[in-house]
Amino acid sequence: MIRTTVLQVNFNCVLCKKFVLQAISRREGIDSVTIKIEQRKLVVVGTVRPEFLVKEIRKIGKEVEIIEVTEHRENSDRQAAATTPTNDENGGEGDNGNNNNVRQLPRMCRECQTRTSGVEIGCRPYWS
Repeated sequence: MIRTTVLQVNFNCVLCKKFVLQAISRREGIDSVTIKIEQRKLVVVGTVRPEFLVKEIRKIGKEVEIIEVTEHRENSDRQAAATTPTNDENGGEGDNGNNNNVRQLPRMCRECQTRTSGVEIGCRPYWS
C-alpha cells in the first residue's frame, strides 16, 4: 500500500535539511521526498511506515510530528501516472517556478549557533 506521509520537521539550517534527507533516504520503499521549507513540512510518498520516518528523524536530534497520512491504492496511482502527461510546454524541464525549495536556509543554525561553511558538521544537537 502506497502512503503519502506529511511530517512537520524543524529545519534550522542548510545542513539540518541535508541530514534529514540522508536519514530517511537510506530506507527502501520511498518513492519521492518533497520539502516545503516555508511550511516546515516534509512529504514522503512510498510504502515506508510513518513510524519509521519519525524514528529515523529523531535519531539525528530533530523534532518531528506526523501531520497527515493518506493511503493510496497502487493501481489507481499507476493509472493516474499513465494518463498524466509528463512533458510540459518547456519540453519536460523545470517546474515552471513552482519550487517550494527556492527560499534558501541560513548558513548559521539558530539552534546551536554554529557557522556552517561547508567544512564543519553544522547542527547536530546530540554532539554538543
